[in-house]
Amino acid sequence: MALGGLQRVISVFHYRDYATYTAGNSLSLIGLWMQRIGVGWLAWELTHSPTWLGIIAMTEFFPVVFMGPIGGVLADRFDRATNMIVFQSIAMVASGLMFLLMLTGLMDIWLLAVLTLCVGIASGLNSASRLALAPSLVPKQHLTTAIAMNSMVFNTARFIGPAIAGIVIKLWGVEFAFACNTLSYLTLIWALWVIRSKLSRPTRPKKGRDNVLVEMNEGIQIILTNPGSKTVMVMMFATALLLRPIVQLLPGIADEIYHSGVDGFAYLTAAIGGGAIIGGYWIAQRDSQENFHLGLIGILISAVGNSGVLLMNSIFAALPFAVLLGGGMVITGIGIQSTLQLAISEEYRGRVLSLYGVCFMGGPALGALAMGALAEVFGLEPPILGATLGIVVLWVYIWPKRNNTINHLKRLG
Repeated sequence: MALGGLQRVISVFHYRDYATYTAGNSLSLIGLWMQRIGVGWLAWELTHSPTWLGIIAMTEFFPVVFMGPIGGVLADRFDRATNMIVFQSIAMVASGLMFLLMLTGLMDIWLLAVLTLCVGIASGLNSASRLALAPSLVPKQHLTTAIAMNSMVFNTARFIGPAIAGIVIKLWGVEFAFACNTLSYLTLIWALWVIRSKLSRPTRPKKGRDNVLVEMNEGIQIILTNPGSKTVMVMMFATALLLRPIVQLLPGIADEIYHSGVDGFAYLTAAIGGGAIIGGYWIAQRDSQENFHLGLIGILISAVGNSGVLLMNSIFAALPFAVLLGGGMVITGIGIQSTLQLAISEEYRGRVLSLYGVCFMGGPALGALAMGALAEVFGLEPPILGATLGIVVLWVYIWPKRNNTINHLKRLG
């Protein structure tokens, strides 16, 4: 019997392991967004350079390009919850060092970059296990809803975290945003510890098990040999490269374009998070057969939001477009990720999703670095608007081929 929209959302929390994981993850993500606001604003205060904003984004998100495929092999070999406990612990230590260096007055932009790189490496290794965990927590018929709810949790934190961070930074300083994140990691580690004993390890054939490069290549070949998965991954990477970097450049947009300081930065970040909550709830109620189509529609919504955030005459006029941007990005991300999750087999899930993570996290890092460097010469608006135009052109090419893409994906299972 088909579930209605609201009932579909509620039913996913009837699974205790999923509810436990979501509870721990929620508090941890609020801390993460507090730290991201703190890192972005501290980088801007230390340098007032769009290039450095791009470099800091690169250190957090680009390591997934190298670490993600290795993490994919680990996700298919070992218990995914245990993997996550190890990697989250490494990130927690790096966040704690940020707090101590700020407290002692020893922090500079280079140390910030090194510690953010440590967080990025841990996140890159963690990405595949995190993405592949959902099918172990809920039945397949609830997978799209679970992915959408995970995204809603992430973006609720994107809404709440910056608001709290803005207050904390103004009252006590950026170091206490780092302290809050350090403590918040403990909630996710606790949740993962609770559920890990109940999860079955991925079953893998012995052949090729000892050769990491062979196993990484198997995941790559699944993408390259299927026209449908190749199209999906190209679209994901292009979206991440050309649309998502605006999030990493928000400190500069808030300060240089709207002259609104850390408050404006927090407003824009929270508005994007609010839009993502709306978009996540909307797609959580949809039939999974619509996922890829909705993902493509989300790209157009994001493009409109991207343009509006840059072109308004005040920060408050830009906020509705930030909401639109957040909604479009999350519809795209959920639509594409759930399309892949439902198409691939359990044996290769970690490795294929690690490549999705490479695109999702590595693309914004490259894009932010390139756009930040161009912004030093041309200002922030031209490179971001030019990238937005580029994704629209690609969308016009892929949209007529969407049904062929879906048919090819059905052959992956």
